[in-house]
Amino acid sequence: MQDPTPAAGWILALSRSPSGLTCFLTDGLGRFEHADCPWPPPSSHAGLPASVLQAVAQSSAGALRLQLDEAVDDWPWEAELEGARAGLQVARYVRSTDNAAPGAAEKGLGSLGASSRTDPLWCHGAPPGPAGRVAMAGAQGVAVMVVSDAVSAEQAAGFRAALLRRWGPEPRFSAAAVLAAQDCGLSRDQWRLYGDAWFAPAQPEDEKRPVTSMNIDLVDSTRLLQAWGDENYAQAHGAFYQLCRRIVVEEHHGRLDQDQGDDGLMAYFGLEHAREDSAATAVRAGWALAAEVTRIGLEVRIGIATGQVAVQRGLAFSEYIHLAARLQHLASPNGIIVSAATHALLGPGVVCELLPGKLVVKGFAEPQVAYRVVSLPSPHAARWLPAGQARFVGRQRELSALREAWFVARANRRGQYHCLLGEPGIGKTRLLHEFERELRRGAEQVTVLHIAGYEEMQSSAFATLALAAEHAGLQEIAALLQPPRASEGGAAPDEPFDRNELLERLAAACLQVARRAPICVLVDDAQWLDPSTIEFVERLRSRAATTPLLLVVSLREDARGMVRGFDTEGALTLQALDLHESLDLIGALSAAAPLAPGVRSFIAERAAGIPLFLEETVRMVAQLESDSSEAVHGIPATLQGLLAARLDRLGPARRMAQLAAVLGAEFPVSLWEEVLADADSWIQSARTPGARQRLMDAGVLVGVAGDGGRCRFRHALIRDAAYRSLWERDQKHLHGVVARILEHHPLNDGGALRAHHLSAAGEFESAVAAWAEAARGAAAAGADREALVLSQHALALLQKLPATPALQQQALQLHLLQAARCIALDGYGAASVESAYLRAAALCNEAEAGTMRIRVDLGLEACYAMRGDLPRARALAESAVNNTPWEGNLRLALQARWAWANVVFHQGDLVSSLDMAEQCLARYETTLHYPSAVQDPAILLLCYSAWGLFQQGSADEARRRIQRALALADTLEHPFSLAIAHGFAASVAMFCGEHAEGLRHAEEAIRRCRAKAFQAWLAHAQVMRGRLRAALGETRAGLQDMEEGFRLWTETGARITAATYLALQAEVRLDLGQPELALDKLTLAQEIATRHGERYYEAELLRLRGCAQWRLRRNAARAAAAQDLLQQALALAREQGNLGFALRSAVALGRTWAERGEAARAAALVRDAMQAVPGHRSTLDLRTARALHQEWVGSGAEQEHERD
Repeated sequence: MQDPTPAAGWILALSRSPSGLTCFLTDGLGRFEHADCPWPPPSSHAGLPASVLQAVAQSSAGALRLQLDEAVDDWPWEAELEGARAGLQVARYVRSTDNAAPGAAEKGLGSLGASSRTDPLWCHGAPPGPAGRVAMAGAQGVAVMVVSDAVSAEQAAGFRAALLRRWGPEPRFSAAAVLAAQDCGLSRDQWRLYGDAWFAPAQPEDEKRPVTSMNIDLVDSTRLLQAWGDENYAQAHGAFYQLCRRIVVEEHHGRLDQDQGDDGLMAYFGLEHAREDSAATAVRAGWALAAEVTRIGLEVRIGIATGQVAVQRGLAFSEYIHLAARLQHLASPNGIIVSAATHALLGPGVVCELLPGKLVVKGFAEPQVAYRVVSLPSPHAARWLPAGQARFVGRQRELSALREAWFVARANRRGQYHCLLGEPGIGKTRLLHEFERELRRGAEQVTVLHIAGYEEMQSSAFATLALAAEHAGLQEIAALLQPPRASEGGAAPDEPFDRNELLERLAAACLQVARRAPICVLVDDAQWLDPSTIEFVERLRSRAATTPLLLVVSLREDARGMVRGFDTEGALTLQALDLHESLDLIGALSAAAPLAPGVRSFIAERAAGIPLFLEETVRMVAQLESDSSEAVHGIPATLQGLLAARLDRLGPARRMAQLAAVLGAEFPVSLWEEVLADADSWIQSARTPGARQRLMDAGVLVGVAGDGGRCRFRHALIRDAAYRSLWERDQKHLHGVVARILEHHPLNDGGALRAHHLSAAGEFESAVAAWAEAARGAAAAGADREALVLSQHALALLQKLPATPALQQQALQLHLLQAARCIALDGYGAASVESAYLRAAALCNEAEAGTMRIRVDLGLEACYAMRGDLPRARALAESAVNNTPWEGNLRLALQARWAWANVVFHQGDLVSSLDMAEQCLARYETTLHYPSAVQDPAILLLCYSAWGLFQQGSADEARRRIQRALALADTLEHPFSLAIAHGFAASVAMFCGEHAEGLRHAEEAIRRCRAKAFQAWLAHAQVMRGRLRAALGETRAGLQDMEEGFRLWTETGARITAATYLALQAEVRLDLGQPELALDKLTLAQEIATRHGERYYEAELLRLRGCAQWRLRRNAARAAAAQDLLQQALALAREQGNLGFALRSAVALGRTWAERGEAARAAALVRDAMQAVPGHRSTLDLRTARALHQEWVGSGAEQEHERD
């Protein structure tokens, strides 16, 4: 290595000659010493001649460059020179004749990671050969620190850390190395330095940071210039500038603009190095300036404002700088006016007076609030602290509550739940970790599943749960969350994704673990969980009633009530630490260098009991090399400013922290490495040697164990501070780079993560496509809630783009996707469904009136029909039918006609409805089925026509029809269709009296609906199950099912069929001998049916009302009224062609006649009704009618007639 330093400076050159060793010592100017000595040396302790050592001892040299031949490099020259002059800074420069490639020297070398763009290299242990080492260092132009292998790894790590602390305050690396070795007790023969380096702080990059700006204006400068003359004024102005420089720069560590000779100056605090006491520092500087400027015969006005500024090439740009200039105009001579933001940061002791009213300030649209500074506290009131290690303090109330809950969960084998609330940084995460540590220290076996929410993972189903299961080693849970394997040949998985089954299996797996040993589930930052993980936690809580499981959920205070499913009633709200606890924590943090009591008290007061604030403050101060008098004014006043100051202490590694912040609060190491390997110039500039390790050493980033490894910010707030310090331009650029890498990265997370980065990059069109693709993928996987979130991201971005036809078409498709997901989740009649379709309708233009508009109208028709607005629904359906001829789009024609048939069915025109169903089914082919559609028209036509056929008295055909529906649904493998088919099969079986078979279908429908969260049809299936259970003797459970199903149904916004479900409840009440309750249900049912014009079940409502009133009859008049209702029911059923219902009405009316002694008349009525329904023979209704008829006729001949 050639010595790159200037000639001036002490140099010792040693070269091997045939006769021995030639030594030449010079100061580079006029002094030199020459000597020869034997080589190899005769003694193992002396290689240098005594004359050279004496010259070194007598010199004034503080540093020495040791130039060597490679042949004498192995000798410990530094130890000899140290003996001659203690503390001498020695750097070796070796003349190598070996042309080894640099790569040969890389083994064993690692970056030191100090705060310089040319970090020295670090080698502990036996280094590679000298030639390779020198070639490596020379090629990179950096120094090499070699530590002897006799030094333990622990000692070497301490030496390395000491170098990091010393270099910077001591700019010459060789000097820093001597001091660091002294700190660690290393002798001079235990390390060598090849080459030297100077600390070169990184040039300020474009960034954003919190800054306090101070505008200083000379009062009456023009008058003074005229009165004093230009020469005298110039001298006074020079003195003024020097005074400003002394107070602002030297005493308060601000930055002052160059003197331009005018009457104003700008000063900045926190511009070059973030110190969030910058507001208080600026006020103190202004106060001192106002007090001293009168000594030179001048007066000033001062305005101060604080806010985020953009920094470019050391220059600050922000509206707050202009605000400071405007505020000084409001000050009196030698007065100080501060903005509201500055005032909020001053803390106690600074007395301010609010200026009256809202101030109209030139250039600012909004009125401003400002304060006049009245007085400052005494100078000794501001103090500071050094550093230590964090320790858990306080929180005994919360910890005791968790301990008690854990005891109850284990002792009683009953699930327990607690919710923790608190502001960011208050210590929720630390409390959970401390509780987990306590559990693991216990004697008994325990499993802890620690789930942490991350904002960027909210759109990824089960992402955080998968991470938690992997970290906890719960393979039975982690395995369930693996993507399904494809079939041979790359086809889709054999089994369709069943979300509800997955949730059930996940909960069951967790509960199974708990049965083996108690389990504690800790959920941190639940406000950032994805919906699927939230559902898992909800389900786990509901299933754990008899399981030794403790569930603890932490939420940010501002998320209370905003996260679905987490009960915050009775939550433990974490308060700030009290003064005693704060002092205890400060003492623990600063144990290595105890603080004075006054300093501790000052910090405790300023920290306001926020543990993160205290911890980060102490951590930052541990890295400061300034004296205490400077340090006491450097304590940040807010957490945001504190974190900005922490980032500044990272030096060039700060840029690496900003890059990591773009990736998120937690990210895979593999993704980070791929990003760092990118050729982008910004990223390459962040790759300073050792920067990544510096972030780990400083505690900014921590590793997360797991397959492949992950990395996370120690606090999300640190990540936020790093991210916000980037210019928006750089944020967009880096997000764009990450998005480009994610396009081919295996961790693309279904496209959602890439879409997020595209959005942040401002590549909105690409982001819309990515969000839409991710939404479709989520919908296909059954993650309907995630699909809604993802599609909403896409729609939000579309608002920022010009309304081109192509983008409008994308928006239309997204609204339709949302409508379909809302139908599945919330039911057809939900407000969310109508809203989605109306937004889609607004995007339809005239050219699409025959296609897309019809789809939208049909969606609205279904919504209005379910809400009971049958006239409006019918108008839309008839319009769709008129605009979809059979010879056109057959699929759309079928959908339109199904919609019309459905509406007229509910209006009571079953004949027309069934006729339309026959026309549609005759034209339907399975190739018309659209797999991603919410429903298939043929399935619905078969199901509703089966119901209608029973009402008409054709139960045998109804059974065949429902079997066709089940078979078609199986063929289509369409989850929604299968759920509906089984639900209607349960209905038909219930009508026919085949209760056990019906119950099996109802259970299957419920299972399938829950798997896909089909709320509306889940409600229907639950009502049917309840009616069937009641018929089988489980009356109480059946009524509970029916009432719950009715509640679910109406919660979806549906009003249609509600009357039918109430009528079914009334039937059970009549069977229980509760006619009063039955009549209450029927009265409400009749009101609902009348209000909505729903008439298909009207005959049954009349029949059941008649039966209830007959049982409640008190006199002949009431009996006649009851019989009149039954007569109306019979007449209406015959009029509507509902001969199956007519049979029921005939039986009910016949019973009343028979009770009055008119058995023959009753028998004739029932006989006629039975003869009218020849396709109804195998039903319970017909069997009941036949038995009553036989009883009433009372003769064998009549029975023979019936058999004929």
